[in-house]
Amino acid sequence: MWEDRFGTEAQLQEHLREKHAHVLEPICERMLRRNAPDVLYSVYCEALAVKCRSLPPVAGSSLDRTALHTFTHAISGDKVEALMCFSCGGVHPYVQEVADKGDIQWYQPMQHSDSTGELLFLGQPLDRVKELLGLQPYLSRYNMVDPLQVQLTTHKSFEDWCLKLPGLEDDGELLCCPEAGTDNVVC
Repeated sequence: MWEDRFGTEAQLQEHLREKHAHVLEPICERMLRRNAPDVLYSVYCEALAVKCRSLPPVAGSSLDRTALHTFTHAISGDKVEALMCFSCGGVHPYVQEVADKGDIQWYQPMQHSDSTGELLFLGQPLDRVKELLGLQPYLSRYNMVDPLQVQLTTHKSFEDWCLKLPGLEDDGELLCCPEAGTDNVVC
């Protein structure tokens, strides 16, 4: 009986040639492809298929063991994270093994430009980011309301919703989700 948790098909075929050829060759001789290099393996696979079709379906413990091993390896260490969107606060799963297949990517938000050495936030100059996400530009657009309405700043403090970026002047606060930091940013 041959068994290997991480064996390959090539190793199985070698085992079939060494230990079971005498049982499988009489069947192989009756096949049209009797000279094919994988003829023993083909007969073996079909014998297994016939046997499996005759039995009730069961969860294969070897498949379960392999799946659990693969799953454990995929989630060990820092390979799985819950990334938080900087702007909406949505939490998105990130799995290193399949990261390149999804829309969600991890970014180091603060980086220096390779060409100029300038500090960038999400690839943009800080002044541009301040125009787009700054608290003061937001308030200049939305705090000015009809005189009969209450202004946002009258009843709302934006302190919990702001993030201060290094390199921005005094009023360089960005409006963002309060739980989002700048360590793990999803965009």
